[in-house]
Amino acid sequence: MFAVRYSYGVEGADHRRYFDITPLILLAGIAFVIMRFIGLGTGDQALYIFGGIAAAVFLGLSRLLYNLPPEDRRIR
Repeated sequence: MFAVRYSYGVEGADHRRYFDITPLILLAGIAFVIMRFIGLGTGDQALYIFGGIAAAVFLGLSRLLYNLPPEDRRIR
């Protein structure tokens, strides 16, 4: 899904040189949800609201990126 290129000076589509960062992005989303529940449990209203907003934005962006067209159908 998402990848970061970590090679230097290599041109072309060499897919062996990509590192998949999808698990890191999912961990960030999970951290926002956990932050919301910590705010709920401790009674910290600011943390609860911030965690809820961050989780909603993360979920919205993930759905938006999921619905993008495949790479072969994108406008170049």
